[in-house]
Amino acid sequence: MDDLILHKVQMYFDALDNDNDKTLTEADFHTIAVRYAEALGHAPNSGPAREISRATIAYWTDLVRPMDTDGDQRVTFEEFRSAIEQMLSHTTTRESVLQPALDAWFELADADRSGTLTKSEWVALFGHAVGAPVRHCGQVFDTIDTDGDGLVQRAEFNRAVTDFLCSSDPSNPANQLFGPIAISGADLPAQQIPIGMRSQTRA
Repeated sequence: MDDLILHKVQMYFDALDNDNDKTLTEADFHTIAVRYAEALGHAPNSGPAREISRATIAYWTDLVRPMDTDGDQRVTFEEFRSAIEQMLSHTTTRESVLQPALDAWFELADADRSGTLTKSEWVALFGHAVGAPVRHCGQVFDTIDTDGDGLVQRAEFNRAVTDFLCSSDPSNPANQLFGPIAISGADLPAQQIPIGMRSQTRA
């Protein structure tokens, strides 16, 4: 795992660690669900809020909790990094290995179950729920919306998350999924995200 990918994995972990205690627990995902529902204007215990909670806890149960190798109901960064590194080691079958994570993330993000992601869903999840700068999130959405239709399709989302986890290209706009990158050779402030890179091929 090179330095850029390791840095992005740390950003991913930190985004999920809502209470900043350096571990991931089910409580972090409850907080993400509450913040996401609130940002979309859903009342607590409403049908949409419960559906968001279901999808968020499923992400913890199905994908993150299995990373807990010592059985203490907490996932440390080392456990998280090791699990992702193992996933990425399957170079010839990487897409199929990553697919459960891609599906779970999309299920979580697609709050209205429309099969696409709106900018409001994107900003609510990546900005309000997991803490990336809100203005930055809107710019990232525009970059990932490669056909410019105002929606992020599942294929666009899958490519962005795959590139975030796998690309060693410091100019890849998907690097900024969880916030502006600040690493040597990869500095790209949010306001300078190159919209013209929409047609960039995958690294």
